[in-house]
Amino acid sequence: MKQSRIDSLRELLLYGGMTREEYNQITGEIQSSNRKNLLVYTAVAGVYLICMYFLSFFSGSISANRYVYFGATLVDGTIFAAAKCLSQKHPRVLLVCIYVFISVLYTFGIVLGTISNTDQLAVTFVAALLAVPLLFTDCPVRMVASIGVFVLAFMPVVFLTKTGYVRTIDIIDVAMFGTMSMITSTYMMRVKCQRILFEQRALMLSQTDVLTGLYNRNLYERSLAGYPARCRESLSCIFVDVDGLHELNNTRGHAAGDEMLRFVAEGMRKRFGVEHTYRIGGDEFVAFVPDRPEPAISEALEDLRRSVEGAGYHVAIGCVTEKREKIDMMDIIRDAETRMYQAKKQYYAEKGIIRDIR
Repeated sequence: MKQSRIDSLRELLLYGGMTREEYNQITGEIQSSNRKNLLVYTAVAGVYLICMYFLSFFSGSISANRYVYFGATLVDGTIFAAAKCLSQKHPRVLLVCIYVFISVLYTFGIVLGTISNTDQLAVTFVAALLAVPLLFTDCPVRMVASIGVFVLAFMPVVFLTKTGYVRTIDIIDVAMFGTMSMITSTYMMRVKCQRILFEQRALMLSQTDVLTGLYNRNLYERSLAGYPARCRESLSCIFVDVDGLHELNNTRGHAAGDEMLRFVAEGMRKRFGVEHTYRIGGDEFVAFVPDRPEPAISEALEDLRRSVEGAGYHVAIGCVTEKREKIDMMDIIRDAETRMYQAKKQYYAEKGIIRDIR
């Protein structure tokens, strides 16, 4: 029981209450969301700091903070530039930018709450403690550590700059609200991570065929319009129909039919990739192949056919390749489907089976 609690606490602090595998699944989504937030927050902070810097020349009450605004503006601009230019391809750079920005906000709060206002309560830093951890999504242990570091950094500064009642209240407030922030941020990180994981799984179910793991007809229909822009020279459409599914289900059961469909799906995934391969019906699959030479596609199709037949199954295949400037998605799909049905008719004719195709 004790080990179970330790493991639960470890998962809470490191992975927001999820397993490591679940957290890794949502890492990309977290990074994308954090990058967008960082760009927005640094832009807003930059505008605020620039305005305050120029106002400091006309207002005596904030003129003492002029260099604080100026320095914070420079750092903020650097973070924005790094997030804009580098962080998308370098997740570690993004993480560094986030915690540098968080450090700037906390430091700004400490300076304004102590050095610049020695006779007033450190309201700015307390507000930062409560708000800053909610700006981004990250494993709770890093957020808690950042809060703890700046709470500890605040204490000697307030001792050196303030006296009496104000110093006592500041120490009590920061200790109390810092603890509240650690607890709240940990809870919110868990909620955010669970929400992202739920949304990701819901999206996957909405566009993935559960049996084969390929994309389903919903995503297929939503993706069609974008394919002409995904190729530079040509686009091939491969239409595959699995022969004998109905008969196999009747003679050996649906488990055998499912196994056949999974085998064919894996064969298509291996040769044409998962990104552009779909199961669009009970026994029908479609794959789009941008910019691959026709001889290479023919070789892949022949390899697929041999593999399927070697497993005791059979597929009818139709393939059409069109130059980019001539692509009409409805035409290319219809032509590939027509060729597939021609292959299917030929197969049944060779077997001596009379069957109405289509």
